[in-house]
Amino acid sequence: IPSHAGSGWMATDPTKHAERTTAMNKATGGYFVPLIKMFKSWNRAHYNKLTGFHVEMALADAWPTSQSLTYPYSAQYVTYSSYAQAAAALFPALSAKLQYYTVDPAGISGNIDGYLAYDDRTTTRQRLTSSADAAQVALRHEARDDHYSAIAKWRDTFGDPFPAYS
Repeated sequence: IPSHAGSGWMATDPTKHAERTTAMNKATGGYFVPLIKMFKSWNRAHYNKLTGFHVEMALADAWPTSQSLTYPYSAQYVTYSSYAQAAAALFPALSAKLQYYTVDPAGISGNIDGYLAYDDRTTTRQRLTSSADAAQVALRHEARDDHYSAIAKWRDTFGDPFPAYS
């Protein structure tokens, strides 16, 4: 696949990535793929330093899991009752994930985020944390049935492609 900023190619296995994305989407009740699109839009609106591939793989790594309380006691991906709740949970999770490298799940290219300078990583994490705070404000607006303010806050968070209140 193309590497960051058109600086060449990254050896990888798109089939394995597609399989992972499909499995994640199924395990999260269909929330994963739409949230990838939302977080790519967030990236474009707030700093645009992450590649789309990096956003997708980091989000898969960051998605919270919970331990099953019944046999076989395996970890399961947390599911959410709305995109708003999922986004609010994923902003801090993605910020924490970006503290560490994101490894190519196909095992071919090593770290897929080697292009990201320390300062860009730090700034992106700060902006994710700020957006996590904004998401909590949007959820509070929604809880008070102030949908206009909630949608306006989400639009500020995800950028102009997010639908306006109508």
